[in-house]
Amino acid sequence: MNLLVESIINELAYKDLTVKQRSIDRLFPEFKGRVEDVINKGGTRFVGYEKGGLWKFRIGSGTTPGKRYDVYVKFRNLDSLVYELAKDKRLWKKDLSGVDRRFLAVEVLFQADLELYCSCPAFQYWGSAYILTRRRAKYTDPETRPPRIRNPKEYGAYCKHLEVVMEVLPMYVPDMMKYLGLYCMPQIKKAEEEMKKFDKDVRKAVDFLKKKMEEEE
Repeated sequence: MNLLVESIINELAYKDLTVKQRSIDRLFPEFKGRVEDVINKGGTRFVGYEKGGLWKFRIGSGTTPGKRYDVYVKFRNLDSLVYELAKDKRLWKKDLSGVDRRFLAVEVLFQADLELYCSCPAFQYWGSAYILTRRRAKYTDPETRPPRIRNPKEYGAYCKHLEVVMEVLPMYVPDMMKYLGLYCMPQIKKAEEEMKKFDKDVRKAVDFLKKKMEEEE
C-alpha cells in the first residue's frame, strides 16, 4: 500500500498508540526496566506548549547522567475537535450554563490524533520514526526507511522516553485546561452559542406544537 494512503487511513489517538506500543516487549523483554531507569535516573520535565497543539517535554537518559532528550507531543486538529466536543452536553456543567473545561480537557487528551517525536537515537534506529510515519503520527519530517534489520516486524510504536511521557500525559488535565483557555475559547464559545440557540429553537417548536394541540382539543 502506498505510504501516503496508508498514513491517512491510520491516524492514531492516545488509546490507539498505547495499544500499538504493547508489542514492544516482543522486541525488548527488558523494556519496562529501561523505562523505570528513565523515570528514576533521568526524570521528566514539562517544558511548555504553544499555539497549534505542540507540547514539549525534556526527558533524562536512564543510562547517561546529565543527558536529556527533547520529546514532542502534537495534538492535531484541535480547533475542529474542541468545537465538536464542546457541543456534547455530557461535557457541560450541571446547570448547563456552558462547557465544563475539565471534562473537555480529558476528552481532548484521549481523543485528539497525536504526532510524536523524540530526539534520542533509538527513536530512529529501532523503527519508531518509520512506524509512526506509517500511521501519520510522527511529528516533523516523515521517515520512509523501514527498520528491516533492527525491528523488521515493527513491534511497538515509540521509544522509552516517549513511553514515559505517554504514561504521565493523562495527569496533565490542568495544563490542557489552561491550553484550552488560552487558545481554544473561540471554538468553545461558538459551540456553546449554537447549542443554546438550538435548545431555544427546540423549546419554541415544542411550545408551538403544544399550543396547536390544545387549540384542536
